[in-house]
This record gives sequence, C-alpha cells and structure tokens, in this order.
Amino acid sequence: MTHATAGTLGRLATLVSGIAIIGIAGCSDGGSTAPTRTPVGTSISADRGGHGGGGQQNDRGDGDGRDNHNQNHNDNSGPGNNNQNNNQNNQNNNQNNNNQNQERVRLEMQLTPPATGAAFPGAEGHARFEMRSDRTELSIEVEHVAGGTAVVFLVNGAQVGMEMVTGTGSNGEAELELSTRNGNTLPAVQAGSTVTVQTADGKVIVSGTF
Repeated sequence: MTHATAGTLGRLATLVSGIAIIGIAGCSDGGSTAPTRTPVGTSISADRGGHGGGGQQNDRGDGDGRDNHNQNHNDNSGPGNNNQNNNQNNQNNNQNNNNQNQERVRLEMQLTPPATGAAFPGAEGHARFEMRSDRTELSIEVEHVAGGTAVVFLVNGAQVGMEMVTGTGSNGEAELELSTRNGNTLPAVQAGSTVTVQTADGKVIVSGTF
C-alpha cells in the first residue's frame, strides 16, 4: 500500500508540473500578443485624428476657398456685364428711335364738309402726309359722294390732282395717292397746310387743316 501511494503522488506531481508549464507558456503568449494591438490602434487613431484628418480638412478648406473665389468672380462679372450690355443696347435703341423720329414727319387729319353750301352734306374724307429719309407720300380720300362726279384735290389752294368718283348712288368715293417712289412731285406740306376736295365747278365737298 505504501508503494501504491508513492506512485500516485509521483504522477500527481508530474501533472501539476505540466499544468504549471502550460500556464506559464500561456501567460507568456498572452503578454507578447497584447502589446502588439495598442500601437496598431494608436496608429489608426493618429491617422484619423492627426495628420490624415487634418490634411483632408485643409484640402476641403482650400477647395471651398477656390469655389468661393470663382463664385464671387462670376457674381461680380457675369450679371454686371449683362447689365452693362443691356444698358448699352437700350441706349443704342433710343438713339435709333431718336434718329428715326427726326427723319420722319407724319401728319393726318379728317376732312369735313362746310357748314353751309356743301356740295354733298354727307361727305367725309381723310388726308395723310408722311415724309421719310427715303420717300415722301401724300394721300387724300373722299367718300359718300355721288358716283361719276369729277373731284379736284387742292393743297394750300393749288391743284395737285383730279379723280373720278367710283361707286353708285351717294356712296361713291375717290382717292388721290402721290409718292416720290412713283416719280410724283409733291407739294410742300407742314403743320397748318390746308387740303380741299371740290367739284370741277369749284363747290367744296370736304376740307381741313393739318
């Protein structure tokens, strides 16, 4: 029995020694592994919050600055140039309109029968004079006159034409049109000039003053 007990104690001692060796090896492995994690974590943290992050933030800042500069440049130059161009165009248009107004003269009036002794009391008429840089035109029209009547057109008392009234009954009309484009010679017309339409025997049909 003493021999059996001694053998058992020997085996227990061997087992405990083995466990102790395994524990020491495990502690040694754990101790060598843990420190390697900290530098990695520290390196990542430094990249994110240190130079890496700062570099990205600075790059974005520089980009925003350039964008703001370009935007300000566009805001100052684009619409401003458009406004200047519009103002210049408006000035040119106004100048052109002024030139056209200076070169163009237009006079119009209604012609009416005399209060007494009218050849055709229901007659009426219209006269228009226009002078431009490239032409001068005069038109005189009378209506509600008996068809077949010969009418004489006068400007400032001087005859400028004669026409025959066309139409039937008292609804006839006649019109005189003169234009330098057609080689016609026109009388001098201005504000205050008179126009008269009368019969061949001198009875006034309608008249008026520009």
